[in-house]
Amino acid sequence: MIINSVKADNVLKYTRLELNGLPKEGLIAISGHNESGKSALGETICFALFGRTFSLSPEELTKMIHWGETRCVVALDFTANGRAYRVERSLDDAGNQGARLTREDQGDLQARGPAAVTAEIERLAGFGYKEFIESFYLAQREIVAPHGHSAAVKAMAGLTPLEQVRAQLSDEVKTLTDDMISAERDMADFNDRLSELDIRPDHLQSLWANLSAAGTEHREKSTRARLLRHVSDQCRESVETLKSDAEPILKASINTSYQDWSAHAERLDACARHMGRYCVQQDAAQATESAATLNDFVQHLKGQLLRFAEIKDHAQAYRARLAALLGETGSDGAQAEVESLPARQTDLAHRIEAAKRSRKTARIFTMIFLVLAALAWALWALLFQAPKAPMAATLTGWLNAYVPGWQGYPTWWLVAAGILTALFLLFLIRSIFLSARINSDQNESDVLHHRIQATREEATALDNLATMPLAEAVAVLKNAKDEQIAAQAAEMERDPNVTLLEYDKLNDYRRLLTSIIARTEKDIEHTRAGMADEVAGLDRDVRELDGKVAQLHQSIPVEQERRRKAEHLRSMMDSLQTKIDASRRKIEVRNLARDLLDEGIDHVARRFNHDIRNLVGKTLPRLTTGRYEHLQIDEALRVRVFSGEKHDFLDLDEISSGTQRQIMLAVRLALSQKLVNGAVDGEQFIFLDEPFAFFDQQRMRDSLSVLPELSEDITQTWVIAQEFPDDVHFDLHIRCEHGLTDMRMDAAQAPN
Repeated sequence: MIINSVKADNVLKYTRLELNGLPKEGLIAISGHNESGKSALGETICFALFGRTFSLSPEELTKMIHWGETRCVVALDFTANGRAYRVERSLDDAGNQGARLTREDQGDLQARGPAAVTAEIERLAGFGYKEFIESFYLAQREIVAPHGHSAAVKAMAGLTPLEQVRAQLSDEVKTLTDDMISAERDMADFNDRLSELDIRPDHLQSLWANLSAAGTEHREKSTRARLLRHVSDQCRESVETLKSDAEPILKASINTSYQDWSAHAERLDACARHMGRYCVQQDAAQATESAATLNDFVQHLKGQLLRFAEIKDHAQAYRARLAALLGETGSDGAQAEVESLPARQTDLAHRIEAAKRSRKTARIFTMIFLVLAALAWALWALLFQAPKAPMAATLTGWLNAYVPGWQGYPTWWLVAAGILTALFLLFLIRSIFLSARINSDQNESDVLHHRIQATREEATALDNLATMPLAEAVAVLKNAKDEQIAAQAAEMERDPNVTLLEYDKLNDYRRLLTSIIARTEKDIEHTRAGMADEVAGLDRDVRELDGKVAQLHQSIPVEQERRRKAEHLRSMMDSLQTKIDASRRKIEVRNLARDLLDEGIDHVARRFNHDIRNLVGKTLPRLTTGRYEHLQIDEALRVRVFSGEKHDFLDLDEISSGTQRQIMLAVRLALSQKLVNGAVDGEQFIFLDEPFAFFDQQRMRDSLSVLPELSEDITQTWVIAQEFPDDVHFDLHIRCEHGLTDMRMDAAQAPN
């Protein structure tokens, strides 16, 4: 970094400071008496670059503002990395700072704000404020050896990152050690708590087994009790249903139809089956016997009805034949075998009607041929048998006029008369025959009509078998024209086991049902009493099991919670052990890393000291005109110099103060050169404030003559002194005065 110009308003002593066209190489001298404003130039440059100064703490920075003003402004043009930049900073009396950094050749804003500008300048320059103070900027102070363990020197040596990593590793080791100790304490605490829980491996399984057994027994007995209650209720309902379903049978008579008997029997059968399903299953002998007796009664009743149903089924087949005879719809199959009576009657009617029409036609032709035959015989008689009759003469005249030659055919007249007479007789005979056939068919039709009426009456009776009184239905079947049906009905009527057709037998049958119902009710009540006793015992057992199950339900969650706690403790102990093992491994790794870093730090420090010693070894002889050429620098940068006169290394307090300052200046220049070599890319300026205090004129001349030649990288050297020898050449000489508060200078026009 090379400074090109400095401009400031209201900074320290100066209300206006303007230094333009500063030389990029050579010596820039600043001279003047005490309090003339020499150090203010260095402070201004330091403030412009880093926003702070060596002499003022950050809390005192407002003292930078010229007395009586409220704000100061600094603008510094510099070159870094071959590019021109301008940094501008402002400060008001409230401590508020403003800053901006621009690139001069392009006019681009590089950064804005104090922190951003400072960070960008550090990036461009390659060093920060602390490194600057320890190297390129020698503020007005006693020149002492820099401390080897200072942050700035460590940064120059490249030790800062290593030291930071080592410190971080040490912190991590301490943290990991503390964590491991804490984890071990927690492990011990968790182990004590786990021992207090006293977990037995098979206890929870035993509780679950007891709960399962108790639950199973509870369910079985509860189910058995519910079943018995349900069966008891069903038995009671069965008795009531039995009474209700038996009531129609008890009220039935010989006038009850088969349909009603069947409905009563079905309801009674359903009731008996329901009773048997619920009551008999309890293995009660009395209830079983009563149910069997009731079932026998029902089966006997249904057997009678079944017997009638079988005859009725046969009657239905016979009824189908009657339907075929009657020509009813749905009897086509039967009609294919038997011609229906109505069809025959219809055919006879059609035949009679046809015969009547034919007879009528025959009678008409009989009359026609009768007239024609009579006329033919009359004409034949007049014309050929009595030709002289008056009427014959008239007729003869008419025939002669219209039928000439008729006299030549007398035989034909006779034949025609005979033929007409024969036709008359033929149609007369046909008429008589048709009348006889009509009478025969009419008689047959009357017979069919009576038969159809009888068949229809029988069919109607057969159709109503299910709804007519059962005794009457049997009588109808007994009178059926089908001999098999009639025989079956007669046999049923004579059977002594049939009780539904006679009044006395039916009364006995009803009394039997009444006794069966009474006995069944008594037996079922006895059975229900036994079930009630069993239910009471089961309820007691269920209540005892309820308490046992409830106790187990309370014990199991407690045991589960204890196991969860134990498992959680084991899990935490495993995690802690894993953490302890991991921490131990991490500590080992970090200790190894620290050892390696210590070796690296020692190596870098030795290299740095070696480089500094070499640089000082080149600089010191030239500053001391060859009197001191050899020196020792330890790791703390403590310096000892070799004296040729005493043939030994001397501490600094054994030599003169001027020589001490020359040696420290050489060390400072060596540090600057080291920083340039390691961090700065390009040419660099150095600012030395009163470096030659206590130097005599000759030493000052010697130092000033060798400063521009000490380094090819440090090309711009600022030097402050109260006065310089007159015979020393400077590239720029800035003279400060007490009363001068407005300093403006253009280096290109200023005399050297």
